[in-house]
Amino acid sequence: MKLGVVANEFFDPAVSRVDESISRMGGFGFAARQAMDAFLVEPSLGVEVVCLPGRALRFADPRDPRAHGVRAVPWQGGTGERAAAHRAALRAEGIDLLLTIDYRPSYDRVLRTLRRTPAIVWVRDPRTPADWDAVDSLRIPDSDAARPKGLGRIDCTGARWEVLRSTLLRRPLVFATLEPRLGERMRATYGVSPRLHLLPNIVPQPAREPEKAARPTVAYLGRLDPIKRPWLVFALAERMPEVEFVMMGKAHFDGEGAWAPSRIPPNVRLTGHVEGEEKRRVLGTAWLALNTSIHEAVAFSFLEALACRTPMVAGVEMAGLVARFGAFVGRFPGTGLEGLDAFERALRRLLADHDARERLGRAGQEWVARTHTRDAFLDAVARLCRQAGVRWPQGEARLARAGASGAPELATALATDVR
Repeated sequence: MKLGVVANEFFDPAVSRVDESISRMGGFGFAARQAMDAFLVEPSLGVEVVCLPGRALRFADPRDPRAHGVRAVPWQGGTGERAAAHRAALRAEGIDLLLTIDYRPSYDRVLRTLRRTPAIVWVRDPRTPADWDAVDSLRIPDSDAARPKGLGRIDCTGARWEVLRSTLLRRPLVFATLEPRLGERMRATYGVSPRLHLLPNIVPQPAREPEKAARPTVAYLGRLDPIKRPWLVFALAERMPEVEFVMMGKAHFDGEGAWAPSRIPPNVRLTGHVEGEEKRRVLGTAWLALNTSIHEAVAFSFLEALACRTPMVAGVEMAGLVARFGAFVGRFPGTGLEGLDAFERALRRLLADHDARERLGRAGQEWVARTHTRDAFLDAVARLCRQAGVRWPQGEARLARAGASGAPELATALATDVR
């Protein structure tokens, strides 16, 4: 089987966006990488993966474009002969199944060219108009910029036309998501309310049992970009000098509308971009994880923290999971500075309550280890292939060994895990 992964970003520093006004290494890119890695590490699965960027990207070697070592069929813009050549290159690949990382209007170029190829839309962050309004309220403290960088509103209601085209052409188009309650946003975001199926994340587990730091430590994992509101971490660190704050991530913008660290509190440690076991080690030593974003769906960083037995304090509720495995402090628009008291109270309460942290952390760790695994991902892909009429012999063998049947609707899938 040949799988085409359609995305606008790939979590690879060797791949950058032509338009650098938009961040290029976010959760969508990380999901694309995890999906590709799931097949690359085991060639016996019989899946060849190819990257299909939905927008123009720069590759380190234009003669051999690759992301995470996977060959890409890049789109470099243009019309006429260049567009025709790109369409021909896509068709020549002989793709059996498309996996789109959420839906974006720029994906239509691929979806319309391969208009009969079965596709799975992996719903990641369905932003409703209300979500976009909250994002639009964002401002950087003490900044003259009228609008922070990286906030461009995207209208995804065009997905309904893709659903209509697929219906008319009898192309299987399946929607799947990692968390059931994200389905509540479907109609407002995409203009359709299709049946949803399960496709979980693949969350790496730490190589060893986490060892918590002797000193109260709070970890922040995310880009140092305005939408994440990293300035709130600095403000909280100034209020809580006895706590160490470790910030893992880097900024992707500069100039007006960007945020850059200045007057760094002495109890803040900036690590830059961190990967792999080192990232899991830092998350594992932390007593708590902190999310200060103005918007999230289900942040991968949240799941990574739970895998390391670290509860989350956040100003966004991720489909009910923050309250279940941490502390939701409430939503605070704009700069978020009005929420500092609420953030501080939640942090102090949990930092002072070892038993609560252990209970929340272990419950979250067990849930992630049970739900967001490579085996669960591959089993779900096998079910979705069956749903879409795509032949994947090794996937059928997996289902036969597990005694699985069909592709369960998300309304019932994981019912015992998420409620």
